[in-house]
Amino acid sequence: MYLKSLFLRNFRSYSETLIHFSPKINVIIGKNGQGKTNLLEAIHLLSWGRSFRTPRLQELIQKGKTFFYLEAIIEKNGITETLKFYYTPEEKKIEHNATVYPSFTPLLGSIPSVLHTPHDGHLIMGSPEIRRKFFNLHLSQYDPLYLDHWNRFYKAMKQRNILLKNNDITTIGCWEEGMAASFSYLFLKRKEMTLQLQELLASMSLPDRLTLTFSPSFPQKEGYLSHLQKTRAKDLLYASTLTGPHRDELSISINDLSAKSYGSEGQKDFALFAIKVGEWQRLLQKTNTFPLMGIDDFGVHLDTIRLKLLQQELQRFSQVFITAPFPILEHHPDALHITLEEGEVSRP
Repeated sequence: MYLKSLFLRNFRSYSETLIHFSPKINVIIGKNGQGKTNLLEAIHLLSWGRSFRTPRLQELIQKGKTFFYLEAIIEKNGITETLKFYYTPEEKKIEHNATVYPSFTPLLGSIPSVLHTPHDGHLIMGSPEIRRKFFNLHLSQYDPLYLDHWNRFYKAMKQRNILLKNNDITTIGCWEEGMAASFSYLFLKRKEMTLQLQELLASMSLPDRLTLTFSPSFPQKEGYLSHLQKTRAKDLLYASTLTGPHRDELSISINDLSAKSYGSEGQKDFALFAIKVGEWQRLLQKTNTFPLMGIDDFGVHLDTIRLKLLQQELQRFSQVFITAPFPILEHHPDALHITLEEGEVSRP
């Protein structure tokens, strides 16, 4: 699978732009503020149905305009597909091969992708919620049942929390049963994902030993319903559900030490890139489709050794989109260079 072209209208810095891509390496070059990251954001939106920079789609509309529109032409298994995304503050319409959808949920996984940006540092340095989101976004790209179970669990948990805050447990049992019905699936899939990512990382030639550990707040597959019933009194004191998938953690270590506390900037940046490579490989295994790979600000914070390793890893990918402030990979036979300047797209 590869993204053949992308048309953008009123999207961020793009008024009306059509870009054709190489099926291999696409290097997007430009100074700061020229729209490099905006282009990756548009691709990400068509893959995930959301921006990686803001939860408010309204912010993606070009200043002074009332809507944005994206249209992608994709080739998958020799068949050409079209994906369109139209948005105003009052209306959102997604069209895939002439079929219109009211939301993006049914299309998750239609364009599997992985994105590596400088903001990924939050995966190590940020709160556990960010690492739980990493689980959810990755698993949802190929497993709609996971997304269904997560939505069911979260909705039931919110209702349980309302009852806890109101000190009213008369109907709490039915919500606990709903949470327990989805718990085991979420537990198993997160554990499986962590173990498989760890195996993929172990197979890479990395300068440091990188370890991922799944740390669930309730550390066993069975017995969650009984646990909720036993901990009601404590949860009532805190007016919140204290254990469950919404409290899980993913620990990241470099050379057996906490990456957050002891890793250098170069170590953390390369660890994040390695995790993204592992995520890409796992998506390939699960979908039998080559995912897109996006890399924003190629090589930021990496020393010479790790930058060379990163360049070698590019050989793994099928279609990749790289942004950089200056030309890179100039002699690479598979690299297409796209230059952005004042909202215009040109090629040298």
